[in-house]
Amino acid sequence: VRLAEKKGVKKELKNIQAVGIPEVQSGLPVYISIPEAGIKKTYWVDTDRHEFKGTKHTMTLDVVEKNTLPEGVS
Repeated sequence: VRLAEKKGVKKELKNIQAVGIPEVQSGLPVYISIPEAGIKKTYWVDTDRHEFKGTKHTMTLDVVEKNTLPEGVS
């Protein structure tokens, strides 16, 4: 997992692969626990991709530390 800083404040986690939860979508908070990386906190879903293969459902998420709108958007 790569932790990157964007615009000096917003921290992101990219391409987190997990068991699929249909209700998880962009804009919602999720609790991320990755003990190996020392991460245990709530992030906001920035992008979500869900994949269904037969009875298997997985999701890939990009999450951010702060849920902020770009400037100029209201």
